Formats: sequence, structure tokens, C-alpha cells
Amino acid sequence: KYNNNYLPSLPSRGNSKMLVVPVLLKGESFILGEDSVKSTLNKAFFGKSEETGFESVSSYYYKSSYGELNIQGEVTSILNSNHTLSQLKLAKDSTSITDAILKEAYDKFFLTSKYKVSDYDSNSDGYIDAIYLVYLTPYDGKYDGLWAYTYWGLDETYHSLGAYSWSSYYFATTKPGYSKDKPDAHTYIHETGHLLSLDDYYDVDGTTAPTGGLTMMDLNILDHDSFTKYALGWTVPKVISKDTDIKDELTIELKPFESSGESLLIANNFNGSSFDEYLIVEFYTPTGLNELDSKVQYETAKGFTTSGIKIYHVDQRLIKLDYTSQGWVYDNTKFYTPDRLDSLSSYSYYQVGASNSANYSLTGYDLITLTDASSRNGNNVFQYENKNATNASLFTESSKSFLETFKNFKFHSGDKLPYDIKVDSISSTSATIKITSI
Repeated sequence: KYNNNYLPSLPSRGNSKMLVVPVLLKGESFILGEDSVKSTLNKAFFGKSEETGFESVSSYYYKSSYGELNIQGEVTSILNSNHTLSQLKLAKDSTSITDAILKEAYDKFFLTSKYKVSDYDSNSDGYIDAIYLVYLTPYDGKYDGLWAYTYWGLDETYHSLGAYSWSSYYFATTKPGYSKDKPDAHTYIHETGHLLSLDDYYDVDGTTAPTGGLTMMDLNILDHDSFTKYALGWTVPKVISKDTDIKDELTIELKPFESSGESLLIANNFNGSSFDEYLIVEFYTPTGLNELDSKVQYETAKGFTTSGIKIYHVDQRLIKLDYTSQGWVYDNTKFYTPDRLDSLSSYSYYQVGASNSANYSLTGYDLITLTDASSRNGNNVFQYENKNATNASLFTESSKSFLETFKNFKFHSGDKLPYDIKVDSISSTSATIKITSI
């Protein structure tokens, strides 16, 4: 409901639906037959874990959500598009071409009654939950149209079209260790995160690395992090706010986050929702959905290989945008909570103000930042350098406490952190954290 830009998204709970459409651009050839293409994509999107080189989109999200999200769907026959590779390469805005291809897919598969919109609208909001267009041409990062992205095909004529993704078939088959028989779904899993309304956690300008690369919405690896799962409604963290009655010290045990969903949220004046500013704490272990990517490097990133505590600083506060004669205007110092929203006109909407990319952040703040346990002089390295996190970024028994590491820490709101955080012990099955009143 409160996803960026107030746009329709794939429902994050229940039996959500996705239609996967292989696309052959006009004038291009593809040596593999249609049955082979459909088999590979069916494994990559809806297959069992053992049918892939990692996980399928469906198996990943079922595990990551602790059974809350079950993505179901089908791979269609190949769509022979009337649009060309040259059009995609030359277009100033590649989404204008992929929007048109999306409409071609709708005409072929929905207008012909092959599929019913209602069968792919699991929450009955009038929009198809998600369409994933997979083009049968090698990807090429030199061209925006030959990369992977997610967009919205909103159109007054095609009123059932909402969120869609666009990626190459070759993302599934060309990286070491993967093939058409054991496909790679990392990119498709990341883009499905966008279909669920999630933002990119990397800095698109490459200046900083707010989450240190090592999470699915950053460099396409590992399980989703504790903020993401809380925002999507899969977990409910234990909350410690300034009103929590702590007599000097509180000891909390956390089980491995990837299997338990346990996390700890620490705030000052907490508004009771994920749309606030807070620290969120999880016990990371190189197991479950983290296991493969912590053993085998994926492109430029490898997951943490040891267990430890991840502490994220999150700022998901809502701002209001109003359309005026000067265009869209907003007050980036006024924030709203979901239970206290002003009534909206057709010329207003709410969205999260912060983003990990400076050009997209309306408040000037990062959305989510991993706090680096190895930081020196109180400066979080990920906020001023583009570098991947390492095992040393995790808080362990040998680490200083949070406020010893970040002596001058304040929330973006200006509030001080009312508690200090110290890791007391870590085992393979649990981590003990001490929370001390300041």
C-alpha cells in the first residue's frame, strides 16, 4: 500500500501469481527450441530447489518468507515481438519499448482467453499481480534496454497491467556453475523483490555501498535481510523503544535469522510500523539461503562466511507529495505514520522519502545502511566508500559495543539512541545480546 510511487505491486503474502513470457525480438534467432526454453524458465521461476543451481524464484521466496509467500504461475509459449533489438538499443527510454512488448503479451495471452486476468490477480485489486518478460537475447550492460529492470505498464486502455520485469534468458545460463538444466535465478529473484515494491539497496551512482553489497536487494546474493522481511510483513521484530522498561540491562537471545525470523528493533519514539526510523538487529549465519553464496563467489560478491550480528540503520519514514503548478512538491522535514495520514486528493500521494541512491532520495538520507563493526573514528565506512562488507563488518563477542564504535551516533531525526548494544556470546544456534540503558 505504501510502496514507492504508490504503484501496484506483487502481493507479499499468500498465493501470488506471476506469468513468465519468453520474448523473441523481431529479426533475432534463438537456436534452442521452445520446449527447452520453457523447461529452463519453469525451473528458474517455479522449480524445486534441487532443479536449479541455487533456488527458483518460487522456492526462494517461500523459504525467505517462512512460508508466507507462495509465488505460483506458468511459462507461456514464446512471444514473437514486433519490436527489434535496434529499437531497444537506440531508445532514449527503453521502457517505452518494453511497455509496448508488455501490451503485445497481454494481447496474445489475455485477449485470446488463453489466460484470465482474474486468475492472475490474487488480491482482486484489478491488476495482474506480475508479468515477467524474459528476452531471448544476450544481455549487454552498455544498453539500458538489454539489462534487467522492473517497471509499471500503467495504461488507460490496458487497465489491468501493473508491475512487470524485463530480463535476459541468459542471466539463467551463462554464469559459472549454472546451465539450462540447472539455471541461475539470482537476477530474477532480485527483480521479483522490485515487483514486491522493494527499492535497490545499492547506490546506482556507485559512490557508496550503504548495505555493503551483501544482501539480495544489493548485489543479488544471500537471503533477504531483517528490514526487508519486516517491511513485507513476514516477520515481527521484538521492539525496544524509549518506553521499554529496562532496569540498567536486558539480555536478549536471537536464533539464526534465516531460519527463525527473529530480530530486534531499537528506536527512540517508535510509531509501531516499519515506516519509521530505527535500528534492526539480526543474527546472521552462513546457512539456509545464505549457504551457497557464502561458499561460492557470485560475480563480485561473496557472502559472510562466519556468523555474527548485523545491525542496520533504517529510515523508512513517509513523506507526502502534492502536485501543484510548480510540479510535484514536498516538505522533506515533515513525516507521516500509517495511522495518521491526511486524506489524499487525486493530486497527492505518500512515499518513502529516503533512498540508498542520492539522486532518488527526497530527504537526502539512506533508506537502509549496514553499520560496520570494523569502522574507525565513529564513521560508518559504507556511507562514504563503495566497498563490500566482510566478516569483520559483523558484530561479535570481540567487537566493541555499538556506541563505542559509533560514539556520536544519532538518528536522522536528531534523536539519540537510548540504548547501547553489545554482543555477549555467539554459538551455532543462538546469539546473546545485552541492551544497556544510556
